[in-house]
Amino acid sequence: CVPVLMLILVKQKLTLAKILAAMLCLAGVFFLCGGDLSGGFGPGVILCGLAGILYSVNIAATGIYAKKLDTGLYLLVQFMVQFVIAATYSFLFVEDLQFSFAPLHLGALVSIVLLSTVLCWMIRTACLKKLDPSFIAVAMPFCSVVTGLISVLTGSDTLSFALVAGAVLIFAAIMISGLADRKQK
Repeated sequence: CVPVLMLILVKQKLTLAKILAAMLCLAGVFFLCGGDLSGGFGPGVILCGLAGILYSVNIAATGIYAKKLDTGLYLLVQFMVQFVIAATYSFLFVEDLQFSFAPLHLGALVSIVLLSTVLCWMIRTACLKKLDPSFIAVAMPFCSVVTGLISVLTGSDTLSFALVAGAVLIFAAIMISGLADRKQK
C-alpha cells in the first residue's frame, strides 16, 4: 500500500522494484501468519487487513511530513490521539473493565510504553526522515521474523516451512527495496 499511497499523495514514482518488494513482503507476512486461508476471510483477517492499510497510511504520511516536524511533538500528538481513541473504545465496549495499580502491573505498563512504544516509534520516525517510506514499510515486518526466531530458540515454537519461507520472502523484499532505493540515490 505504501508505494501506491506515495504515488497518490506526492507523485513519487512507482517502480517495479517497489511493487515486487511489497508483494514479496505481503507473501512473507502471509506465511508468517501460518499461510492458511482455509477458514476463509473471517473478522480477524479482515481487521488485520484494515489495520495494515491504516498503518500504511501512517507510514506514508509520516514519511511525507517527518522531515518538517519536531519528532517529539509529532509523537506526543499521535500518542494522545491513540490514548483518546483507546480509552473511548474501552469505556464504550469493554464490559468487564478493571484497573490495577499494583506496582508490578504499573511497572510492566511503564516499561512497555517506554520501550516498545515511545522508543520504537521515535526510531521509526527518525528513520522516516532519512529513508524512503516504502523501504520502512517493507522492513517493519522483519520484527516478526526476529520474534519467530527467538520463539524457536527458546523452545516456545518449532521451526516450520512457513516460518522459513516467510523470513526468506521478507528478507528478499528488504534487499530489493534497499537496493532499489540506493540505486535511485
